[in-house]
Amino acid sequence: MFIPSNDPSLWISSVSVSIFLSTSLLAGSFIVSMEAPGVESTTSTGNFIVENFDSVQAGYYTKLVRPIGTYNIDSSAYPGAGIPGVNPADPGGFQVKSADQYGGSGGQGNYVVNVRPLSNNGGIRLSFGSDQNYFGFYWSAGTPDTVIFSDKGTVVFSYAIQNVSGFINTLPNRSSYFGNPDQPFRGSDSPEPFAFLNFYAPKNQPFDSVYFKGDLMETDNHTILAASSPSLSPSGTIVPTAVPEPPETAFITGALLGAIALVRHRLKK
Repeated sequence: MFIPSNDPSLWISSVSVSIFLSTSLLAGSFIVSMEAPGVESTTSTGNFIVENFDSVQAGYYTKLVRPIGTYNIDSSAYPGAGIPGVNPADPGGFQVKSADQYGGSGGQGNYVVNVRPLSNNGGIRLSFGSDQNYFGFYWSAGTPDTVIFSDKGTVVFSYAIQNVSGFINTLPNRSSYFGNPDQPFRGSDSPEPFAFLNFYAPKNQPFDSVYFKGDLMETDNHTILAASSPSLSPSGTIVPTAVPEPPETAFITGALLGAIALVRHRLKK
């Protein structure tokens, strides 16, 4: 509980701290980090379960059960087969593909892609079957994608990955992230970024599923922490997770800052 002080300067400091904490909470509590260019798995130290799709037969799927969890396509957003430009053998699902210029860590093996345009399909949901506090994946041929973390059907964190692209563009080594880093495709798809992303949730806010939403979103090396592993420390470079303030919050914050400025002005007189 906040107890006002007779000293106006202390009251101002307390209000300032309260505003800062409120704004920080609005920004979300997950930590997002990005590994160095060319690194396609997490560098955090721990015991992991990794799905790299290499033992999965290439093809189209509507459901895929793996040790990491169960993958399902969002069929509610799918209007049916026969969409122009899509393989007619596609049953309306996602695709496990052999490595090519757009994905496949190490330039070999397989990766998974949501083959539906956003207008025809919402995305792929990976359900873990238990609470998790860490998830990482290799994001290749990056487009304006979104990952949504939920726990028992309630969204706990949503992240637009164009934030990563924007952050990469501020770095002095930004060019190192663009283009496929692996032979025999090295340098291909140069306009798009390739990076491994880590998502760390606080212990009191776990998640049990992650939803991949993007237009032809390519991913690989899906990673969770094994139950036997100790907690992780974030690895790589921390990427900002701030989200825009709702208009009403911005208005309230602005009003409070205005009040603080007025009090300070009066104190100087």
